[in-house]
Amino acid sequence: MKDPQRQHLEARLQGILSELASVCQDLGIELSLAPPAQLSPQERWAGPVLLTKLGPYLLAFQAALVHELIRAVALSPGVEPRLAIAGFANVRGDAVTVFDLRYLLELAAEPLHPDQVMLLLDSGQGRVAVVVDEVLDIYEVEADAYQSREVMGLRQGFIEGVARVEEQLVALISPSLLIKVAQ
Repeated sequence: MKDPQRQHLEARLQGILSELASVCQDLGIELSLAPPAQLSPQERWAGPVLLTKLGPYLLAFQAALVHELIRAVALSPGVEPRLAIAGFANVRGDAVTVFDLRYLLELAAEPLHPDQVMLLLDSGQGRVAVVVDEVLDIYEVEADAYQSREVMGLRQGFIEGVARVEEQLVALISPSLLIKVAQ
């Protein structure tokens, strides 16, 4: 179910687009409302990323997909346990799936501690979360610094690629691919 504010904004946008189409027709201007072209992963990852650390690994997330950073909180176990899912967090009344990057990266399990940070991310299908040991900073990734997972021979399905950030190689984590890995 869509939230009422989004429905209202979508209805307003539809009205504006209809008016624009009418004006363009009156002026003899061809208007194309084709969906935007899909960006390549290289284009999608060019720009700001949030650089984090989990164990020995440097992990980056597209800054635009990071909703919020919060102190790691206790998790509720899932009713349908899956190894890739650490549990669920109650974030201001909303249940958010928390993916277990330690498990996915084959690191030793560790209990959550208050120094860790939970990243709330937009997966394209809603909010999901991951826990990292440390948030380092926001960095710019240049398009030519990106290498796809196929080129790098990566087997982890949630890593979309690798990029050079500050002369270090960083794994680029995709929230939407985390969901696919967990299914």
